[in-house]
Amino acid sequence: MSRLVASLVMLVSLAFAGTALATPVNYGVPVSGFGMTSTVGDYNSTTGQIGYFLPFSGGYRGVYGVSGVGMSADTALTPASGSMNMFLKFAPTTLGANTLRLTFDDLDIIGANDPAGFFESVEIFLQDGTSLALIDQATDPWVVTAPVTGIQVMEVPFTVAQNPLYVRLGFAANANALSGWRTNTKEYLTATITPVAASVPEPMTLGLVGLGLLGLVSMRRRTRRRVAMAAV
Repeated sequence: MSRLVASLVMLVSLAFAGTALATPVNYGVPVSGFGMTSTVGDYNSTTGQIGYFLPFSGGYRGVYGVSGVGMSADTALTPASGSMNMFLKFAPTTLGANTLRLTFDDLDIIGANDPAGFFESVEIFLQDGTSLALIDQATDPWVVTAPVTGIQVMEVPFTVAQNPLYVRLGFAANANALSGWRTNTKEYLTATITPVAASVPEPMTLGLVGLGLLGLVSMRRRTRRRVAMAAV
């Protein structure tokens, strides 16, 4: 019986080797800077959604959630341009290979522009100053989907070497193709970080495991019959 049990354990272990367990969603929480812990700005802790206004005039530049930056509509005489830093804290994080996913509604990058003449970009930095990606075109390699209106998704793979993890998003807005007085509208962002999971057993693999288990049970029964007959 011990051999049968050992064989069953081996089959199941081989089938599920490397299978990742489900982990809770790790949302990026807006804070006032690297190393900070208090939440700032308009953040929904249930959905992870961050509401913000991207400044496009010099008077509103700064860090999101600090001194009201990015918290209200910005009216400026265009042409104009602006910028804003948003610091995100992820905790806890899994060290090693991860994917940073940014879901916007909506980031007006070139090629996914609404309205025409207003362009945005976002550059992603780690705490040590390393730039992971500069996203300003819908054709950039990190862009998963970028319709003209609606949800736009960016994914950036990288290696996490610290816990908690801090990321800085450097936003820039360019309304130089516009003229007259303009007012920006509220945008939304959800940032998540996910460990790169090992492969999950496919249905075919599970089916093979089932067949193997049946074969072992059948073999065990045949062995018992032979022993019983030999004893008669």
